[in-house]
Amino acid sequence: MVTITTDSNGNFELPKGYAKGRILVSYVGHSPFEAEVDDDAIITLYQTNSQLDETVVIAYGTTTKRLNTGNVATITSKEIESQPVSNPLAALIGRVPGVDIVQSSGVAGSSFSVQIRVGILLHKVQNHFL
Repeated sequence: MVTITTDSNGNFELPKGYAKGRILVSYVGHSPFEAEVDDDAIITLYQTNSQLDETVVIAYGTTTKRLNTGNVATITSKEIESQPVSNPLAALIGRVPGVDIVQSSGVAGSSFSVQIRVGILLHKVQNHFL
């Protein structure tokens, strides 16, 4: 096994004796390429989509999971269906960061109160020098 790095254009050469045989080429963010090669093989790597690059719709626009700096929660319908509750809000209790869901009483069919945290308070701290 030989490890080889590419130049700035992605070109590389195999040392003598390795010019024929099987080759595996991999790069972060791309699907690996494995094949039999000869002296003039052209290798093309294809970019893969990561879950981090999926589009996320947020309250004020869209972003990707990679670039998102806030709280985003995903609850699937299967997760909600698996809960023994009559109201879908009850299935969300404790599962979504920044959302407080409280049932008004333990009686079936009673109402829910939903509070969504929209920000934090920043207090200005003054530096004191002794």
